[in-house]
Amino acid sequence: MRYFRTLFVLAFVAAATAVDAQSSSKKVLTQADYDIWRSIQGSALSDDGQWVLYTIQPLVGDGELVVRSTRTGAEFRHTRGYTGRPPRTQGEAGGPGEEGQSEGGGGSSAEFSADGRFVVFTVQPSKAEVEAAEKAGRNAQRPRNSMAIMSLADGKVTIVPTVRSFSLAPETGRHVSYMVFVDTAPAARG
Repeated sequence: MRYFRTLFVLAFVAAATAVDAQSSSKKVLTQADYDIWRSIQGSALSDDGQWVLYTIQPLVGDGELVVRSTRTGAEFRHTRGYTGRPPRTQGEAGGPGEEGQSEGGGGSSAEFSADGRFVVFTVQPSKAEVEAAEKAGRNAQRPRNSMAIMSLADGKVTIVPTVRSFSLAPETGRHVSYMVFVDTAPAARG
């Protein structure tokens, strides 16, 4: 009986040592690991059910719009820009309460036209553009959002720069109205 107890204790110690060795070799997750995880946000289905759209975005980084046909599986992709910014606080550049800047976080809209032929969506500045503006300091022109119009016939995208917001005609899908940012920089004197 003593022999079995000793054997049991030795087996238990060996197993505990093996588990300990395995757990110490596992990589510890850091904030940098969480920042690159991607999630799907802002999904929508066209009125005719032929297309689905969604944004794939990391917690921090450049997001991507995906538009996929439900019939053929054809897929079009386009950047959404630096949609996954960490939330900013009041008073920070681009934070809540600052004229014309989004708070980050990918809440930008993407919509199908009523006739199902186009997708209109917001494209925020890229991570590189945002970081370059932050490096340049307070006096630098902040990058602005743009509006993109994607044709579902061929996936071609037309960009309209410095668009603050847009609205699509609800019934016909033939018209889009948009509001541009007002340039607040003083005019150059010659």
